[in-house]
Amino acid sequence: TGVFLWLAERLSALRGSGIFTINMSEDPIKARRAAIDRMLSVAKSKGANREAEIVAIKSELDKSRHKMKARLEATRDDIRKAAFASGNKKVLQLVSDIMIQVSVFDAPLQATEHYDTRLGTCMSFTQRCPPSYDPSWDAAMVGRALAALQMSQLKLEDLATDCANYENVKDLLHTVRETVNLTNFSTDLQKHMGEREMNELERKCGEQHRSLQSAVAVDDMDRASTTLLGIAACVNEFRSFAERESASLVTQSLKLAATKLQARASNDVTERVINPLKKTMSGCGKLRWAQCMSEIEKQISVVHESIAIDNFADAVVLKLEEVCGTLDKFSSWCEEMETRMVSTGAAEECIKSASEVGAEALAAVRITAVQDRLKVNWEPPLLRAMDKCGEARWSKAVDAIVLYNVASATSAASNDNDATMQAFERADDEVEAFAVWCRRELLVLNSAAERNAGIGSKHELCVTCVSRGAKALEQRMGNASRGGLRSEASSRA
Repeated sequence: TGVFLWLAERLSALRGSGIFTINMSEDPIKARRAAIDRMLSVAKSKGANREAEIVAIKSELDKSRHKMKARLEATRDDIRKAAFASGNKKVLQLVSDIMIQVSVFDAPLQATEHYDTRLGTCMSFTQRCPPSYDPSWDAAMVGRALAALQMSQLKLEDLATDCANYENVKDLLHTVRETVNLTNFSTDLQKHMGEREMNELERKCGEQHRSLQSAVAVDDMDRASTTLLGIAACVNEFRSFAERESASLVTQSLKLAATKLQARASNDVTERVINPLKKTMSGCGKLRWAQCMSEIEKQISVVHESIAIDNFADAVVLKLEEVCGTLDKFSSWCEEMETRMVSTGAAEECIKSASEVGAEALAAVRITAVQDRLKVNWEPPLLRAMDKCGEARWSKAVDAIVLYNVASATSAASNDNDATMQAFERADDEVEAFAVWCRRELLVLNSAAERNAGIGSKHELCVTCVSRGAKALEQRMGNASRGGLRSEASSRA
């Protein structure tokens, strides 16, 4: 009984010693496994001091093993002496059990196959691919190279695990370095997955993009639509290829490469092909709008010139209706091309955003640019010009009345009553002629206002301007009926 109490006390002291991270006195196998796992974890990490840390773990493991083995051997010797002294067979059996436990702390045996041979077997898969990326590689070639690298990496991981189990630090570190090299090469290769095909797509689409730019520059929307559909066909072909190749890569457990290829089919295509198209399509309608503005400004200049002539109403109405007709024609063209762009985008999803930009650009010109130009540059000067309707004819009438007044005064001074009366009558005739002229011009303007109002908002400019001109004429005609012409003529005299 005393021997068993002494042994229990000795083992308890061993358990409390805490020599290694995991107490080897409790479970030496578990403690060693933890140390090996730690060695593997550190070896695979990217720490700058990983080699020194692995060496330290190995050193601590050996130190802990030797201490525990020495203590167990000392315990075994003490128990053996006690057993021989007492002749207790059970204690002798305990000595035999301890001797078996001591062997647990022996250093592991090394592999029978030489390390270089095993390493060569692991690296044999990489002999199927060149040591660096070649820009001429297509996706299939990159995939084969990645598959070969993956096989070597898996074999190297097994070899690293064996090296750790054998506690062979030198071979473990060398194996991990080889694994890191292959991993870096593999990572670099994955970046190039689909690169050749993407470059080829960009080249093909670039050629068509230049055709699109020339079409948009002259607002040839039919050719622009056809070109966009041609680009869409190239993009769809590339994306179909990427989908097929990605599925093949996934079956080979090359999910990262598959993800990279899928990213090319979505992100790269958007950034390198579609977005440049959108920038180009934002220029749709610019040339037509510039031509429309030039034509309208010529027509408006004629309106300004025509207001000063006698029979101005017909000429002014004609040109104002031409202005509205030019705007109407431009607006109709924009609406037709907007519909064309929307239908083009609806036909092919990949170019929908570019087509929508074109449609939005056309709508912006048709609505915003036209309205801004009307309200700021065209309508205000036209309205100011229409306020002068009848002004030239009024001045002409005043000049005539001034002459008649002078003639009347001259006749009165010479006591020529007939001549004086005749001069007064001619002045009255001039006032009446002005009123007749106003009524005739008003009839043209009012008819034009009514006619164009029935057309709708597209001829609103014409309605506004001729109505303004009609109002100016009515005011002058009313002023004339109240003696305005005679009064102004008298003030001049």
